[in-house]
Amino acid sequence: MRGKSDTGGVLSDKYTVPPFSILDVASGPWQELKGAWLRQGIRSEKGRGENLLDYSELILQKGGNGTSVFDPVLCELMYKWFAPSRGQVVDPFAGGSVRGIVAGALGYKYWGCDLSEEQIKENLKQAEEINKIPGALRPMPEWVVGDSRVMLDDAPEADFLFSCPPYGDKEEYSDEGADLSAMGNTDFMKA
Repeated sequence: MRGKSDTGGVLSDKYTVPPFSILDVASGPWQELKGAWLRQGIRSEKGRGENLLDYSELILQKGGNGTSVFDPVLCELMYKWFAPSRGQVVDPFAGGSVRGIVAGALGYKYWGCDLSEEQIKENLKQAEEINKIPGALRPMPEWVVGDSRVMLDDAPEADFLFSCPPYGDKEEYSDEGADLSAMGNTDFMKA
């Protein structure tokens, strides 16, 4: 479906996929877009433990490492659909590199916070490598190490809050006391 947007362009030119469409992540176009993002060097699983979802060996043999990874095409759509152009994205549970790299590549300012220093180092390493491609990331994403429940006081004012927090006990990232993924259900809900 192609229609004119209020800015005179075609919806798909402005939004990649027109808003409120049925998102078919298995379709050729979606997979082509995802492949283009991944070819830039996004490796969001780097810096995280393997098989955090506790997949069986049979499932692991079919691909992936058992750790959830945010889809870069979905991330692109969320920014284009809901964030103002060149706006400030704040991500209190930054985790992998996808949301920051996609934000920078699309011209959004990005501030992400995560407890894992190893994860932040890996995110920065990936962003620096991708940024060697002329014009790849403008502006460069900013990641900080810390507990977002404290660090949000120092975060820039958000135009778009993009959060992918731990899902209770679905993936346990560390045994740190501040890590929501390591808390029991009652403590998780309070935090």
